[in-house]
Amino acid sequence: MKRNFLLLLFAVVTFVSQATQTRFFVRETGVDNYETTGTESDPFKTINYALTKCALTGDTIDVLGVILTADSLGTVNTPIAINNGKGVTIIGHGTENTFIQPASTKGESNNRVFTFADADKIVIKDLTIRWGNVVSLPNQTGANINSWQTEFELDNVVVTGGTAKTGGGIHIQGTNNKFVVIRNSVISDNTAELYGGGISTGGTGSQGSKLEIHKSLIAYNKLTSTASARGGGLYFDSYQSQSCEYAIYNSTIAFNETPTANAAFGSSFNTTAPVRVTMWNNTIAYNEAHAQTDITNVTGAGAYYPAKTPNFTFDLLNNLFMENIGKAWGKTPDFYDVSLNGPTLERVSYNIFTNNMPDYYIHKPYNSQPDSDPGKTNIYNGNTLVKLATELANNGGPTQTLAIATGSSAINAGQFNPLPFMSTDQRGFSRDLSTDIGAFEFIDFTSTAKALFNKNDVFYDFSTNQIIAKNDGFNLEVYNLTGVCVLKKELTGNSINVSELSPGQIYIAVVKWSDLGITTFKFKR
Repeated sequence: MKRNFLLLLFAVVTFVSQATQTRFFVRETGVDNYETTGTESDPFKTINYALTKCALTGDTIDVLGVILTADSLGTVNTPIAINNGKGVTIIGHGTENTFIQPASTKGESNNRVFTFADADKIVIKDLTIRWGNVVSLPNQTGANINSWQTEFELDNVVVTGGTAKTGGGIHIQGTNNKFVVIRNSVISDNTAELYGGGISTGGTGSQGSKLEIHKSLIAYNKLTSTASARGGGLYFDSYQSQSCEYAIYNSTIAFNETPTANAAFGSSFNTTAPVRVTMWNNTIAYNEAHAQTDITNVTGAGAYYPAKTPNFTFDLLNNLFMENIGKAWGKTPDFYDVSLNGPTLERVSYNIFTNNMPDYYIHKPYNSQPDSDPGKTNIYNGNTLVKLATELANNGGPTQTLAIATGSSAINAGQFNPLPFMSTDQRGFSRDLSTDIGAFEFIDFTSTAKALFNKNDVFYDFSTNQIIAKNDGFNLEVYNLTGVCVLKKELTGNSINVSELSPGQIYIAVVKWSDLGITTFKFKR
């Protein structure tokens, strides 16, 4: 009897909790006043008003249009502050349909977009955050997002056009011992003076930071100081004795710039707390460290230059480093991808380096550390053998990527990773047991054998423009990358011709059997 009562009580509490979670609507054409209800037919105008008027922890704020970070009086450049234990979900309608910004134009923007402080978990999805500018503020960190001791998640979010001293796009200090997660997002065209053009990280006096980046693009961010600027794309740091943990998976870091070194990512030279950095299946290419100085022997790698910081531990697996401009000791700036002389190298295996500079540091590391690649699995070759695209492009998936071409030295050269979140590349395309190095898994659409994606042996035959299945009788629905169904057919045999689809486009096929369930895969017409 007592057990039944407790179960009933739990069910009632759960129901009440779910019932009190509400969705509020913010629209560009909305109104902020006491009569507005925040419903879809009677929306608010600003997120700030939704937060102060109605939204509670666990609620969702649905946002559409160009939304300014104004207060209820219409004063622009008022940051969206979420703090003191509140945690909400802010969801847009796509990165090209929902924009959150400080003012009507970039030139008028003179404050950050979001500030988090000691908040509960915050989730932001399907929108663009842009134009934060904090260079005139006392605390010049985190132009688009400035986060203090808060867990948050970004999914399909563009963070762009921010300007700060540190953390042009995002600045993270403390994460409440949880992981901040950035997934399927773009951090681009942000500017900082000193550290972290795209993202800067660190701890606080009471906690460290944890950050995971999945299937994202970090590109065209830059630093401006010619003194000690580090980390055009990202900057890793800790604080006092608080350890930090950072991981980047299946992502592209490209076309970031610094006047000195560390154009892709940088780290503190003085950190004493342990910092662990894990990087698996990333493409780090075309970042430029310009080494602007009159000192003849100044040095600094294009992608990363750590100095002697053994408190940093690196695990580098299946990464592609290519054509990152830097400067080796006593030489003119050239392709100098990365230096690994200093941090503790737990593993540096199955990576591609398009120059031989890291080889000595991997097999004879600083401070008599063990050989981090005893099997000699890394590839050191010329740029032409990688066959990496020179421009970002829409190759499928939510973010742009750098494709590799037929015959690339990266194809089938990596080590298979059995973890579920590593089963697909940056675009969401399946990786096979012969994993490619980098964020892009090459698929030969002209080969039937390479197109066998799944357990039911359904594949797209490029030569005949047919989707072919091992089993007869299936329904086919084909969607474009915007989610629109462009083809629907039913067949009693085992093949359907799809030549009516536009050539050169990426599609998603949904195959349905009456007795075998549903299989989904991507293909290129």
